[in-house]
Amino acid sequence: MKRVTQRIQKHIKLVSPYRKVVFVFVLIFILTILFFLLRAADSSRLEVVFFDVGQGDGALIKTPLGNTILIDTGANYIASQKVEEYLSFLFPSLSTLLLTHPDLDHVGGANKVIVETTPRYLVLSGVGDYEEYRVAASSTVHRGDVLQFSGRGKSDIMLEILNPTVNMFGNNNHTSLVTRFVYGKFEYIFMGDADAEVERELIASGFLGSDYITVLKLGHHGSNTSSSEVFLKTIKPEYCIISAGRNNSYGHPHKEVLERLEKYCGTVYRTDEDGDIITKTDGNKFWVDFTR
Repeated sequence: MKRVTQRIQKHIKLVSPYRKVVFVFVLIFILTILFFLLRAADSSRLEVVFFDVGQGDGALIKTPLGNTILIDTGANYIASQKVEEYLSFLFPSLSTLLLTHPDLDHVGGANKVIVETTPRYLVLSGVGDYEEYRVAASSTVHRGDVLQFSGRGKSDIMLEILNPTVNMFGNNNHTSLVTRFVYGKFEYIFMGDADAEVERELIASGFLGSDYITVLKLGHHGSNTSSSEVFLKTIKPEYCIISAGRNNSYGHPHKEVLERLEKYCGTVYRTDEDGDIITKTDGNKFWVDFTR
């Protein structure tokens, strides 16, 4: 009997530390899950990440209620990799992929993004050839359409489509999607590759009057075909984001645009110099970061 008791005690001594380790790991896992769930439920912070995708565009909007909207994908696989890095393991799929126009530097990475992040919705301009990128849940939009993102019984953010208009004709840049959204005190505008003619028309139509613009994603990578003086003078953005590749062959951003930005924009950031640019706001405060 004594030998049996000794063997049982020895077995308990061996098993006990193992069980303790398992218990600790399970507890850490549960606490981690609770932390992220509480953070997702209670956070009021909205983030917009302007990716450094080389010569192209790619921006990810992460809303407080867990919606993730990617505007353009750049020309290759870089945006797909970056999106996966920024997505939470609790929300591993994109809510929406929005393609502003079918130029390669904006949609070249779309197929990989669609495969890797399985967006629930694909939003396209009502003008242009997107056949290669269409999926079952795709839809087209024009000026006046509003994309509403909601969760847990309340509205999160709404993206307003400013361009193109119905039955608009022209090249891909002229008919590029222009989107706007407001969160708390702050307003963002994404110009895609829209040109100066679109800018003037938006002002004349009253869509961009005396609004206080916090962040302007410049049209066409800082090309002189966009970001006209009358446009910048009218909206006077506090922050201007230029998405362009290092030493690109187009010379973006153009010198004339940079000179205009010095006059009418508070602070200028460039992906070719700053890398990924992360803007964050809780609706009352606003700040810019360069780390996740």
